[in-house]
Amino acid sequence: MIVISIGKNVLLGIKDKDKYLEDFRAAFKAEYDYPIMYTNDDSIEGIKIGFRFKDRGIPLTKVDKVLHRIKSAFHVQ
Repeated sequence: MIVISIGKNVLLGIKDKDKYLEDFRAAFKAEYDYPIMYTNDDSIEGIKIGFRFKDRGIPLTKVDKVLHRIKSAFHVQ
């Protein structure tokens, strides 16, 4: 599972953040077959990405693609 902690000032231009997050979760699951869980954390700026896997992790050859996809969805600079 990939855990994305959403901090303050994230997705400022998005009106329906819940729908955006659910749509991204569904698209990401369809593309990479990894589930995403969201948490809110107002003590951070931007996002924090964590990985929690029991049986299978993400191959190192795929990690950069996964991180890039997540960062681009949240417009992290």
